[in-house]
Amino acid sequence: MEFLVFFFLLLLPSFSAADGQSGTK
Repeated sequence: MEFLVFFFLLLLPSFSAADGQSGTK
């Protein structure tokens, strides 16, 4: 279960960064 949480935490910022870079910047 720890692996899933780590993976999710790694994906969460990735999506946010991609959205922000393509949207705002």
